[in-house]
Amino acid sequence: MIAAIPDIYLTIVIFAFCTAFFVVLLWSMIRRPKNRVTAFTADNGSVTIARKALEDVIARTCESFPEIVRAKVAVGTSGGRMQTRIQLQLRESARIRDFSDRLRQQITAVLTGNLGMDDVGSMEFVVVGIAAEKTKAPPETELKAPGPKED
Repeated sequence: MIAAIPDIYLTIVIFAFCTAFFVVLLWSMIRRPKNRVTAFTADNGSVTIARKALEDVIARTCESFPEIVRAKVAVGTSGGRMQTRIQLQLRESARIRDFSDRLRQQITAVLTGNLGMDDVGSMEFVVVGIAAEKTKAPPETELKAPGPKED
């Protein structure tokens, strides 16, 4: 069957596959997220912070709130602005309306005050789970020794 295909068509098909492969490879290299975010620019240069460091700081800030059990943070950039997506696992008694503004303000304060960032970009909170409240004490499971038998 391959012998029936003229050599020019085979060459065109191979060239098309190679071109497509290199276009996809180039596109994936360009689309790869940056590992660092620029905190601020001074007269003598700029200061950058690793995305992982930002994610750790934001997660610790979130988990300092008693309403939050766990926080998973993803920091990215789009158009030169930082975008933060925070996935939260909350306690059953948490009321997100009550503390979401405080949480946003606390994260902004940490990023601008401690890390010196000029622009913290946008923050998106996503509730991904609700954890059950811990019970006060587990029920007794030990068997009690029988007391002295009275006749």
